[in-house]
Amino acid sequence: RQMKKQLIILLLVLLSLPGLASDFKYTYQGQTLPYEVLDEAARTCQTTYDWSFDDANKYIGANVVIPSVVKDGEVEYTVVKIGDNTFRYATHLLSVEIPNTVQAIGTYAFDYCSHLENIIIPESVKVIERYAFSGCEALKSITLGNSIEEIDQAAFSGCAVSVINLPASLKKLE
Repeated sequence: RQMKKQLIILLLVLLSLPGLASDFKYTYQGQTLPYEVLDEAARTCQTTYDWSFDDANKYIGANVVIPSVVKDGEVEYTVVKIGDNTFRYATHLLSVEIPNTVQAIGTYAFDYCSHLENIIIPESVKVIERYAFSGCEALKSITLGNSIEEIDQAAFSGCAVSVINLPASLKKLE
């Protein structure tokens, strides 16, 4: 019983150490973005919003390239998702290059990126979650990969897109 209690205390101490956090920042081509580990064993992560300070997205550059692989120290992670809220309200974002490792674009990921004019969704993306590009009023051109299976509710609401070609792979469109 005493040993179990000591193990629990040790586990809590280890979890509180900063080096074991599942969030980290990585700089690529001059742009620093926050990431969150999704699966430590599979070495996968997603971009995320930096909630540590107000107006975080005002520090995102106009042209962002998301790498397919990022590092936290010496550990490499594959970027498999553009996480919820990642670029929300990044009003000066003009372009973003999404790697062919990303499988999903999260809820509100690009919400109100009012200067984003076009987006190319790579073949690897299967899901575009709800409100992913809502309020992107300058968004005129969307190129969808041929592997998209699901486009959730209002994913492109409030965009200037007049024509979009939906791939045959699409199984769900809300």
